[in-house]
Amino acid sequence: MQILYLHGFASGPNSLKAKYFARRLQGIGIKHKILDLNLSDFGSLTPTKALNYIRSLIQDEETILIGSSLGGLYGLILAEEEQMVQQLILLAPALEINSLWGDIVGEENLKQWETQNELPIYHYGYGQTISLNYAFLTDLSSYNDREFARQIPALVFHGVNDETIPYLVSCRYAHRNKSAIFHQLDSTHSLENSLDYIWQHSADFIGGASENQSLI
Repeated sequence: MQILYLHGFASGPNSLKAKYFARRLQGIGIKHKILDLNLSDFGSLTPTKALNYIRSLIQDEETILIGSSLGGLYGLILAEEEQMVQQLILLAPALEINSLWGDIVGEENLKQWETQNELPIYHYGYGQTISLNYAFLTDLSSYNDREFARQIPALVFHGVNDETIPYLVSCRYAHRNKSAIFHQLDSTHSLENSLDYIWQHSADFIGGASENQSLI
């Protein structure tokens, strides 16, 4: 069993949440990787490139995916097609994001992105502004971002004060996936004030998966 941590949009493996999970996972001695989904070139990144990279690491090994924001959506997309993905831990997953970009970047910026084929995006992982090609958005729009069919065991954490991805999208997902457990938190999109609570429940979830594997 391995765990892969998938960071969010314009973030990276050194984010607060990524480092928090790295420290906690190391503490329980389970195999894990904190991925860098920027692939050394954020400006020309597409979801397909990121998904192919994650997919290459799953291969024939049972995997738990921990996905933050857009990383959570990537986890859901991969779980639909990769049976080796056994469980999901979703942190404010970017469900239904294709209809939210106008709110996320602003309608005028969204128009500029389309017409000029790139948009300056502040990248929190790099601490600088980088122009992202519009191909990122057109590629993302080709993927399902809602109504996932697989009834996969999932822990879903979402803050009611989320200013980026409304928590109701996670409510809708958990309602459709009868194997999901939804935790509604008094948090913003970052969930940074709830990390200890999230870990407490995640550790039990991960521990159960490890025990089940040992019985096979």
